[in-house]
Amino acid sequence: MTPQIIREDDEESNNNNDRCCDNKFLHNRVRKMTHYQLYFLIAGIILSSILTIIIILASGGGNDAPDDGTNNNIYNNNNVGENNNIPSDVVSLYNTRNEPEQPSPPLPPIFDAATNNQTQVVIAREESYEGEPLWDEINLKELLQEYSWKKVLEDESTPQGQAFQWILEETVNSPSTITSMERLQQRYLLAVFYFYYQTDEWSDTYGWLSHTEHECTWYGIRCGSDGSRVFSSSSDEKKNDDDSLRSLVQEEEEEASKQREDIDTDLFVLSLDETVTCIDLSGNNLANLQGTQRGFPNELQYMTNLVQLILSKNYIDGSIPQHLFSKLTNLHTLYLNENFFTGELPNDFQDLTFLENLALHDNSFHGPVPDSIRFASTLVDIRLQNNEFDGSLPDDFFVNMSNLRVFLAGSNRLEGSIPSSLANSSNSLESIQLYENRLRGTIPNHFASTELRQLHLDNNELLEGPMPQLSSASLEELRLEKNALNGPLSFGEEQHVNLKVLWLHDNSFTGTIPIEIGTLKKLATLKLERNLFTGSVPNEVCELRFGDGELKNVTVTDCQNDANSDYKRSIGSGSGGLSTMNTNNKVELECNCCDSCQ
Repeated sequence: MTPQIIREDDEESNNNNDRCCDNKFLHNRVRKMTHYQLYFLIAGIILSSILTIIIILASGGGNDAPDDGTNNNIYNNNNVGENNNIPSDVVSLYNTRNEPEQPSPPLPPIFDAATNNQTQVVIAREESYEGEPLWDEINLKELLQEYSWKKVLEDESTPQGQAFQWILEETVNSPSTITSMERLQQRYLLAVFYFYYQTDEWSDTYGWLSHTEHECTWYGIRCGSDGSRVFSSSSDEKKNDDDSLRSLVQEEEEEASKQREDIDTDLFVLSLDETVTCIDLSGNNLANLQGTQRGFPNELQYMTNLVQLILSKNYIDGSIPQHLFSKLTNLHTLYLNENFFTGELPNDFQDLTFLENLALHDNSFHGPVPDSIRFASTLVDIRLQNNEFDGSLPDDFFVNMSNLRVFLAGSNRLEGSIPSSLANSSNSLESIQLYENRLRGTIPNHFASTELRQLHLDNNELLEGPMPQLSSASLEELRLEKNALNGPLSFGEEQHVNLKVLWLHDNSFTGTIPIEIGTLKKLATLKLERNLFTGSVPNEVCELRFGDGELKNVTVTDCQNDANSDYKRSIGSGSGGLSTMNTNNKVELECNCCDSCQ
């Protein structure tokens, strides 16, 4: 048999015939259809096409343009690459000076500054699916760019990059841990804070960066308006309480989940018990990493619910970021004392409308005391001593501080006169310390407070004029030594019954030593040397040492004796008696109670 040869053009012809047959078959079918059937067929085709278009748009419409990193709303970080030399120890030059105890106030509720009412934190809530992470790397990075630059999030050598990798690992491997955007952001900000400092040197890191522990259980973190959740004691004690605390957190989250079932909204009101309101890492050996940023991470400013920030007695150096306080408007207590901070203070204290306790002492801050502090009218306790502040305080600086109880600014470089508004600012003012500055002029003659316990204005050298009239029966310490004060001393009877320290030496006081000093039964130390007194030392003063008084130390210059020799007279036996020392060979005072000369 001769094989049949099929050509390509024959095959194509056959295919065309098949298509023609198909078309004829379809045509015959269509001819057999009724008009109504034909209408339904066309409507079905149109509806199918519309549904297909909708599906395509829904699947592709959410693609955004790639981020080019030029978002103008992204905040920059501190500069990188500065050296960081940590001194081996902190030397206190004034260990013997008495200062009022630094307050440890309870945490108040969070208030809304606009309405002055207690408020809750409303945050966007995203429900999680069982076993599925809420955020992948892309949308997590977009979310956190609200706080950190994209480039530092992608750089794993930065604290922000390390915190990003940690939170990414948490959302992927432990998706059930974080079920709200607010908590994810809160944990990220705390993680940046953790990586910003030398974590290997921390005295206690209990709970920090645990994927299984609620951040409210981390060491030094307090949550809630009452500050009831706090772990700032020993690790053993914290671990004993850990189970009960985690149980409490779990119960609250379960209750919140039940409440959400009844709420038809995409917003969730986060309980304040889950909101970090206090960071207290005082004395925890925090130090900036060598060769990295100094001071604070910029991300700290976004923890806007903070009520207490307590980082005293660490090794933190560098300056405080500008505009930090303009965002932390809920702060009640700010303790940064006994670190190595430098630079000028931000001038935005006027935004801290709830601030009561401010402790910045024992650092190296310089420049003027921010004028905006005068507008923080809720301040009760201000401590600025042992820094390098300069300039003068305006005379009306304290006009709005009717609640002020403590103002300590000794050992700085302040100039000008003592503001009269300080003397009249508060009826409950307890302590004023402006020692070792460059103040000049006269001391205000009247202090309004009846609660004044300490007045330390010593070592200013240019303060002149008479001794102020102090009417506070609560006064315990009066230190005016090493100034240029003059005129006679004046003490009203029983006006200073609680006075324990009276140091007036190295001035130009004249006249006689008041006999009323002998009525100060609680007086423990009296220093009057190197003045221009005349007359004699009252016997009543001597009797404070031997009678029912508490006098331990008295020094008076120029007791009557041989004008050609220096000498020391003592009363009684042992140390702590009345002693008078002649240092300039002038005979101006008689001491009838001195029974021996040595």
